[in-house]
Amino acid sequence: MINDKFIINHLSSIIENMSKRCDICGQGPTRGAKRSHSNRQTLKRQYLNLQSAVIDGKKTKLCARCLKTSKKPAKAKAKAAAK
Repeated sequence: MINDKFIINHLSSIIENMSKRCDICGQGPTRGAKRSHSNRQTLKRQYLNLQSAVIDGKKTKLCARCLKTSKKPAKAKAKAAAK
C-alpha cells in the first residue's frame, strides 16, 4: 500500500509544475465569455503569454510583461520606482 503522505507530495508537485502563473508577479489566467451572434455566452479561460527563461541559473516561467521589464536597464527601473 502506498503511503498517503507520498500521494499528497506527488500530487502537489504535479500541480506546482502545471500551474499557468507567472513566477514573478503571480498573475494567472482570467475568465471571459465568448459571445455568439445570438448573444449566447460560453465561458472560457484566457491564459497568459508565458515564456520560460533562466534567471540566476533557475528555469522560471514569466509572463511577457515581466520578461520585457526584466530586459530593461537598471536606470529605467530606478526611474520608474521614483515615480
